[in-house]
Amino acid sequence: FFPFLLLILRLPFSILFFRPDFVHLHMSADLSWFRKIVIFTISKLLGQRVFLHPHSGHLPRFIEMSPFPINRVIRWQFRASEGVLTLGNKWKKYYEKRFGLDSRRVHILYNPVERPELGAEIKRDTHTFLFVGKLGENKGSRRILEAYQKIAISDELPDSRLILCGNGAVKQTKSIIESLNLSNFVEIKGWLDNEDLRGVYCEASVLLLPSKAEGLPMALLEAMSYGVVPITTKVGAIPEIVDR
Repeated sequence: FFPFLLLILRLPFSILFFRPDFVHLHMSADLSWFRKIVIFTISKLLGQRVFLHPHSGHLPRFIEMSPFPINRVIRWQFRASEGVLTLGNKWKKYYEKRFGLDSRRVHILYNPVERPELGAEIKRDTHTFLFVGKLGENKGSRRILEAYQKIAISDELPDSRLILCGNGAVKQTKSIIESLNLSNFVEIKGWLDNEDLRGVYCEASVLLLPSKAEGLPMALLEAMSYGVVPITTKVGAIPEIVDR
């Protein structure tokens, strides 16, 4: 709470001193939205043009389930913005229709990723499966483990392994691994910095991402840039990137 309070106190002075051309405001759902509506309102009161950049695949759920007063504020926020940057054509159509926005004010800006450095050492293991993200129900980590158990106990891929990278429901995931007798096959690396994550991308052959909701996941784009084959669900803007 304190860092956010400090940001709010500094925001008016930053705007008045630096005189930015516009404010680029990244958005998500739940508590993130409440923080960002404060920043949005202050910016508008100070005469700033604000571009909204929704990222979360859960934001539509938040919008549709919000009580009427909050829903009206969200509607005002989108209509009062200078423009909306979306993660794909699906999201562009959704926000245009949901808030009655002119299509010229809603733009597509796919998430960018850095390409692997030329000469990067790729030690690809054809039997290594990878998950990157927040462990839990939305990203489908339990479904991954239950599906992988069938591979681990079969003779088709005797040298296979599964690497889980991320935070979230780590303790619960470890319990599931033990209950499925997968301790010798699954490694939880936790949250990795960019350098360590690049090393994992160089080892893996298949990315598993059976999410229930997504905007356009960075892990998917990063893994694909390293030649890792994705197995994922048709949610968010993923079908615009993975077409089979």
